[in-house]
Amino acid sequence: MKTLTLGRWTAELYGRALHIYRLPKRNCRDCHGEGAAPVVAEGPSFEVEYDLCGCWNPDRSIRIPLAPRSRRETGVPF
Repeated sequence: MKTLTLGRWTAELYGRALHIYRLPKRNCRDCHGEGAAPVVAEGPSFEVEYDLCGCWNPDRSIRIPLAPRSRRETGVPF
């Protein structure tokens, strides 16, 4: 795997696909660059719960296939 990072953007090369995604803001007031902020829980709770911060969404990544896969290599029919 090869990785290139430019600011908040990261591109990773996996075999035959390029994955591009954005990291959380370093100077975010809520999460302080972690991507998740602690949530105040109601009632007696001993575990700290975290919620995704608005500065980052890990589900919004881009996958760019670089070469078509043949069915013989993977054994998967789709």
